[in-house]
Amino acid sequence: MSLVLAAIACNRFGYGAQPGELRAVSGDPRGWLLEQVAGEPHIPTELASTPAQGRRWLDYVEVRNRPDGSQDPEAVRNLLMTTSGPRRRTDTFLRTHAAVQSDKPFEERWVHFWSNHFTAAATRAVMVNIAGGYEHETIRPHIYGSFTDMLLAVSQSVGMLTYLDNIVSAGPNSPIARTGAYGLNENLGREILELHTLGVEGGYTQRDVRALAMLISGWGVGTPTDARPGEFRVLADAQEPGEIELLGKTYEQTIGSPAAGEEALRDLARHPSTVEFVSFKLAQHFVSDDPPRSAVEQLKAVFVETGGDLRRLAQAVVGLDEAWDRENVKIRPPNDFVIAAFRATGAEDEIRDDYTSIAFDALTSLNQPAFRQPGPDGWKDTADAWIAPEATVRRISWAHEFAYRMASPPDPRALAEQTIGPLASVSSLSEIARAADRAEGIALLLVSPEFQRR
Repeated sequence: MSLVLAAIACNRFGYGAQPGELRAVSGDPRGWLLEQVAGEPHIPTELASTPAQGRRWLDYVEVRNRPDGSQDPEAVRNLLMTTSGPRRRTDTFLRTHAAVQSDKPFEERWVHFWSNHFTAAATRAVMVNIAGGYEHETIRPHIYGSFTDMLLAVSQSVGMLTYLDNIVSAGPNSPIARTGAYGLNENLGREILELHTLGVEGGYTQRDVRALAMLISGWGVGTPTDARPGEFRVLADAQEPGEIELLGKTYEQTIGSPAAGEEALRDLARHPSTVEFVSFKLAQHFVSDDPPRSAVEQLKAVFVETGGDLRRLAQAVVGLDEAWDRENVKIRPPNDFVIAAFRATGAEDEIRDDYTSIAFDALTSLNQPAFRQPGPDGWKDTADAWIAPEATVRRISWAHEFAYRMASPPDPRALAEQTIGPLASVSSLSEIARAADRAEGIALLLVSPEFQRR
């Protein structure tokens, strides 16, 4: 039983077992997980040394405004993509590498969960520059703080303000709106309510969307000529003045200050609908697609008791008995599958020369490219999004290609015992043992039902 719990710890909470890891954690699987969230967030060296999102935003502005003798929008777009394309591949490699090599895989999953909850996707040229920096600069440092602090940091980040167009939002009665330059943009206000806090059934109306958008009007990013370029700023001339009512409470806007918007965000972070919405998402991620109500209620109680302390919520997730029930399984989305394959096989060093391309191409071909969520609601967290027939065929094809690129593949039978062994069926282990060669055995391991689940 200890090895079964170790396998659940490595797979359900992390990104799959590395060789030897199951036995190493089998003495105290829960303690192994709790130890990972006990200290300060780990910032991998490679990520810490990359340009910050504000610097990347300024780089984009510089390229966008570079005089190249042409006003052709297509030429400008091509120039931007030439600059940003290699950065996206590098960011994908760094993110994947951090999860593959981490001795705190639960922490990496915790980072990815919150990065997806607060999606700021690289769906435009400017965001290709910013998205990687947004995750490691805005999300990572706040994963063990309060939900309130995370919400504030996200809502005032270069990445989110740019992604949801708040940098061009002006209150309808602001000086800028009266000039006709631009008006109120509701994107960020809507997504804060619908996706970040209350949830779509959280009890807000379109009037509340508009109110929140007005409360955060003028929130943007400092331009190259500002005192603090590439950082959060409040553009007073774009702020909506006066009293603004949101969810029955009136906030007084102070021109030149973000205080009213920040107060509104603090109230939203503690709202009962937010507690319900976030607790359900956590239970769905770590227990099952349709989580037991008991698990949601336990997380809600911790959220309320601690004021949304994210470290305590991580500990509470580990404490859920439902999360340790082997009958509750989740399908690994492509991101998890690719990371788990590298962790299981130790293939990163062997194919290191091609690793950046393999990680990037794999996630692209399996339809979950890093930082490229199709919308602000992020990647889906349920099996129906990932197990269509075509998607399954793509996984099988990639598993074979991956296995046969290894110059010296390990013994697949030993690898199966060390990764899925405690949870594997006799049928899966027998099929792996009968493989024609080691590479085929590795491929069969990767596509086995047990490896596809967490």
